[in-house]
Amino acid sequence: MKLPGKIAIMGGGSWATAIAKMFLAQEDSINWYMRRDDRIADFKRLGHNPAYLTGVKFDMKRINFGSNINEFATSMRAMRRHEIERIGLSWMSGVISDSDSLKAMTDVYDAIIDASLTWAVRHQIAEFGVETAPAGITVIAMGRYGGREVNFSSDADAILIYRPADDADDGQANAFAKKVVEDLRNILQGPTTLEPKIELDLDLRPEGKNGPLVRSYASCEEYYESWASTWERQALLRARYAAGDAELARDFLINIADPLRYPTTELTEAELQNIRKLKARMEAERLPRGVRRERHLKLGKGGLSDVEWTVQLMQLQHAGDIKDLRVNGTLEALDVLEAKKLISAIDAIQLRKAWTLCTAARNGSYLWSGRANQADILPDDIYSLGGIAVYLGYGAHRGQHFENDLLAVMRKCRDVCQRLFYGQTEGEAAAATTATASAATQQPQTAPRPRMHVIAPRLERNRRRAQR
Repeated sequence: MKLPGKIAIMGGGSWATAIAKMFLAQEDSINWYMRRDDRIADFKRLGHNPAYLTGVKFDMKRINFGSNINEFATSMRAMRRHEIERIGLSWMSGVISDSDSLKAMTDVYDAIIDASLTWAVRHQIAEFGVETAPAGITVIAMGRYGGREVNFSSDADAILIYRPADDADDGQANAFAKKVVEDLRNILQGPTTLEPKIELDLDLRPEGKNGPLVRSYASCEEYYESWASTWERQALLRARYAAGDAELARDFLINIADPLRYPTTELTEAELQNIRKLKARMEAERLPRGVRRERHLKLGKGGLSDVEWTVQLMQLQHAGDIKDLRVNGTLEALDVLEAKKLISAIDAIQLRKAWTLCTAARNGSYLWSGRANQADILPDDIYSLGGIAVYLGYGAHRGQHFENDLLAVMRKCRDVCQRLFYGQTEGEAAAATTATASAATQQPQTAPRPRMHVIAPRLERNRRRAQR
């Protein structure tokens, strides 16, 4: 069911009633969700809230009431689609910068997940027949979502944690949390609506795919203290509060995450090798079949993964001593690494340029094709390359130039990552990069030798705007 209103209000209390009245002074219609059907029926019959602020009258024709999960899911997912259109138009026209578009999409995800979690909690309170929630539940953002770097095609990496309320037993709290998470996932990605789903990826939780979807705070404390692996410590570098119980999230981040992600001891050689092997295995397993490595914006050589793993490795090595490095974003951390002379200005420029250009290309690819599963893959045909190039400020006929620029930037980035992440000497890294470039030129679809000095005009304009 497609609801015309763009504003969604939850609850039937005095605050919700006042907010609804304010929005209706500016909007043609709103969506208003209450968990009680009898309250909705009385509202429609009387023309006002039957229990709160009864003197405030409403035009019933301008309110789309709803109480079931399908209507709410449709509203939440439609909001994301509307925001992609709004932010995408602003980004491609140069009204907002690349970083602003990523932060704006992150804010959209935060709002949707927080609203969905609130709906799920209230729904399960009614289902359990209790006055208050038996457990507090929080959403910890991870990955690019945690770094406030959400693309138009991104999923939402997260960890879900609950803590029993003071007057609730563990069994009731666990059952309540599981049901809330079930509702939350149905709203975001279940078959409840025809609107595109929002993937809530929980694979970074303790024990990965083998662990429970939602875990108690006490269980997290025990697990991370006794069993946390090196990759889990690295993943926690991106962890931040996203939605739900803020106090629970703060306890998790300060008491559990911080000692692991900001260690005061140096990484051992075994831990370094473990991180490097894990990255290589992940890229080999996740690279789609039939896709050439140099054409994958995320897992390709010199792509997003190379930059992010290099920066995160240096955070693990130095954030224990340098508090400025305790940030979630890739470019934020890279700026600190450069300022503290832990990485040269030339290397920082190459990493920053590759990450920015690959991210922009990823967004452009999604806006061009509308297919999230293809957004990370650089197409071969000139027509599609030209379409993506337009979103990055090139002319429609400059698809080949865009491809040349992107591949050149990625190759230079790979050279830096070979040295900083894999520990190769400059000679070894240069030889590896030369071999990659030589192999790439043998592919019939690959472009001729690129012009290294060219970057996307729109990105250059954004850089100058930021400096003013």
